[in-house]
Amino acid sequence: MFQDPRAIHEDASGVLWVGTLYDLVRWDRDAGTFKRYRSNPVEAFTMDVWALHDDRSGTLWVGTGHGLDRFNPARETFTSYRHDPEDPASLGRGAVIAIHEDRRGRLWIGTVNGLQQMDRETGAFKP
Repeated sequence: MFQDPRAIHEDASGVLWVGTLYDLVRWDRDAGTFKRYRSNPVEAFTMDVWALHDDRSGTLWVGTGHGLDRFNPARETFTSYRHDPEDPASLGRGAVIAIHEDRRGRLWIGTVNGLQQMDRETGAFKP
């Protein structure tokens, strides 16, 4: 059913999400069906999902070996955040392995190289 699962998360609406080496999977447990998503099939052969988190607005955040993706489940669209060595406000290098929203609504991103806070309005990251 799911090849190489790495992360599993039930969102606030009860949808079960599975992150695999290859893609993000939405599993409808009642129907026994699933749908696969890939943020950017051209970027890499694998999506390499390591972390999943749905925030208070219903956005699903996907931590991958390539960076961070914001997934809008209603539109089935991704916005990707990647490391840019020319931009000090970009996501740090390394796979995103942890995502947490604190009580104040701040989004914290853990990579294999450190921890950053994301400004969701500007898309900027800071240590």
